[in-house]
Amino acid sequence: QAGSLMLSKLKNAVYALAKKWFCFLSTDLTSTLPAGTVLVVAPHPDDETIGCGAAISRFCDEKRKVHVLVVTDGRRSPQSDIITPEALVVLRRQETLNATKKLGLPEENISFLNFEDGNTETFIGGISRDIGAHIALLSPAIIFAPHHLDEHSDHRAIAAIVGGLQDEGKFSGVLLHYPVWYRISAWPYGLLRCLLSPAMLMNCRRLDTEGFLGRKAEALSEHRSQFENLTGEKGWYFSSKTAFDRFSASEIFFERSGKSR
Repeated sequence: QAGSLMLSKLKNAVYALAKKWFCFLSTDLTSTLPAGTVLVVAPHPDDETIGCGAAISRFCDEKRKVHVLVVTDGRRSPQSDIITPEALVVLRRQETLNATKKLGLPEENISFLNFEDGNTETFIGGISRDIGAHIALLSPAIIFAPHHLDEHSDHRAIAAIVGGLQDEGKFSGVLLHYPVWYRISAWPYGLLRCLLSPAMLMNCRRLDTEGFLGRKAEALSEHRSQFENLTGEKGWYFSSKTAFDRFSASEIFFERSGKSR
């Protein structure tokens, strides 16, 4: 267990350095983003805050219309013998509403598609249909979506769905991918491939979030099930304080345009 803890701390330290590396090489989009509605597509309840919480808060302060679309119900994280999956769905939904309120979003701007967590690839058609319907309804100028090289299969599947909708001409605005884990395969080689990828280095973007990171940290604190052991169970997985600090720091995005790379 001590070895596992040390590895976790090492990974978080390396991820923090990776973010600084991309931030150093990134292009500032703050003054060049198009006006209009912003749509944030979150694979799980909390990804909206982890991925672009500070950006959401900035856009809310700018009086932009921002809508968050949470794809899955979060029933599988964490797994508990005390809290049922159904109760966890209710808990994580409320955590999301609490967090996005801290970011400045009204409850009516949050939509939950309620696909079963962990089985995204089984529901590709339905998810694509529902995300496409929201794009048609909202006509967003900017979409934030998970990164196609993220470790979690749900993140990769939803990134592919949103990219596919862009390729089909369903969306013609700016598509920004937000990374959470920065790797697609075994540690540490997946991360190294990301760090050295010419495509990622060329398309790395940032927004000025000065003054909004504190609000993001407050919002992240609302996702208690993801950062605390609520039941005391040994099998209750939650992200460490080190991960919380990393998630609360500056945000990096990767712009996608045209056909899949």
